[in-house]
Amino acid sequence: MLVRADLFAELGGFDPATFPGAEDLDLCWRARIAGARVMVAPDARVRHRGADKVHDASDAISPAVVQRSRLRAMLKSASGWSLAYLLPIALLLAVVIKTYAIQAFFIPSGSMENTLEINDRVLVNKLVYDVRGIHRGDPLPLPSFHEG
Repeated sequence: MLVRADLFAELGGFDPATFPGAEDLDLCWRARIAGARVMVAPDARVRHRGADKVHDASDAISPAVVQRSRLRAMLKSASGWSLAYLLPIALLLAVVIKTYAIQAFFIPSGSMENTLEINDRVLVNKLVYDVRGIHRGDPLPLPSFHEG
C-alpha cells in the first residue's frame, strides 16, 4: 500500500483496533470517506518486510481475531442507514445459506487425524444430497453430544 504522508497523518494513521487483518481496509475506507482517491494496482509487486521474519507458533493470530478486526473496520466505516439496510439482509442470507446450502464445521478432536487436523475447518455442501444419494466417504457431520 502506498499512501501520501500528509493523507496518512490527516487520517490519524492505522487504527490499532483494526489490527490484525483489517488495518489496510480501514485506512482505505477512511481515505475514501475523506475524499481521497483509492486505486488498485494489480501489476504492482511488493515484498512485505514482516514476511522475512521466522515466526514461532506463539506468534500465530487466530482467524477469529482477524474476523473481529475486519468486522470492526466495516462497522466503523459504514453509515447508520446502510447498516440498518444491510445487516438484516446479511443475517437473512446467512441463515438461509447455513440452513439449506453450506455449513462450516471445525474439527474439535483428533478423531480425523491423518486426514484432518484438530481445529481444521470444513465446509459441507448440503445441496449435493438433494441431487444424488450419500456415497461412501462423504462427510456426514453429526451433532456434538456433550456429557453434562
